[in-house]
Amino acid sequence: MREEGGSVGLVNLPVVAEVRDELSASRDLMDKSLSPWSAKLDGFFRDIEKDLHWHMLPQVTAVAYRGLRAGFQCTVYMVTIFRLAYLANYIHDTVRDDEEGQVHDRQLQFDILIGDYLFGKVLKLLSENHSQFLASTLAEMIVDINEGRAIRKVRGGCRKDLEVITKELACLYSYAFLTAAEKAGLPVAERAIYREVGNSLGMALGVISEKVPGVSPLRYLEEAVSLPKLTKHALQDRRLLIHRLLQEMWDQLRQKEAPAMLGARGNRSIQAF
Repeated sequence: MREEGGSVGLVNLPVVAEVRDELSASRDLMDKSLSPWSAKLDGFFRDIEKDLHWHMLPQVTAVAYRGLRAGFQCTVYMVTIFRLAYLANYIHDTVRDDEEGQVHDRQLQFDILIGDYLFGKVLKLLSENHSQFLASTLAEMIVDINEGRAIRKVRGGCRKDLEVITKELACLYSYAFLTAAEKAGLPVAERAIYREVGNSLGMALGVISEKVPGVSPLRYLEEAVSLPKLTKHALQDRRLLIHRLLQEMWDQLRQKEAPAMLGARGNRSIQAF
């Protein structure tokens, strides 16, 4: 798989250098997990390389786990798990609704089976990472994603609806932060706060990827950066990487936003922690 970065916007964040080793090890683990099917997945990888979330979700997950002091191996496994979950959802989303040809369409049958296989790999990696207790949380994530897909298809397949973005895209980031907080053993109230951090960050990225008209991603980043201040942990370094991620995203997006949308916020930096 290709190194994170390249032609997809908003991926060359300096903070990612702090988790480069974890991301590299995660790519190796994913390649190993997919080795029986690598040739059949080439087409999907060519398409998904254009997808913003394919690049950003691993980076955000790695920063969330490192920011909440997970160990190296745990971070590698959880980044891989979220990569696989996103790939499985991406593949399942290619399956047509029409019945014509489905019985004898081997490629279609493969698409369904490989998506299920990837979700099975997620459970296997959870066990290897001694994180079986997160299985119910990830099951909730899958339910949310499927609900979002169902809503989108009822509405004609358009992905530019904020409700659908919340269910189908932002929830991935929400659960990345939530599972990191659960793995860190944070109190329930603080887990909820970090879950909202991920949701707001995911909404910002979803608005960008879906090009939602008239909605600024900075609105969601403002929400994300204010939330960790509500936690009881006083140690600055616990949240430093997460704050850097949000600040660097803000800086990049501020440069891209039209001056009319920025208004009085144009020269402002996020103040947090």
